[in-house]
Amino acid sequence: LYIAPEKRGQQLGEELLKHAAHWFKSRKIKKLRLTVTASNQSAMKLYERAGFGIERLEMEKEMYG
Repeated sequence: LYIAPEKRGQQLGEELLKHAAHWFKSRKIKKLRLTVTASNQSAMKLYERAGFGIERLEMEKEMYG
C-alpha cells in the first residue's frame, strides 16, 4: 500500500486494509502477508492496529562485486 504524503492522516490506509481483508476473506484466503521495511514505522503501526503481527524477520546485506 502506498498513500501519497498529502493524503496521509485521513485513515485511507485503514480503509484500504479493511477492503483488502474483506476481499480476501470473501475468496476464502486464510492468511495475508505484508512486507514492510524496518524504517517504515508508520506503516508498521498501521498494520499492527489492523491486527497484523510479526511472524518472521528478514535480514539483508548489500554485496558489492
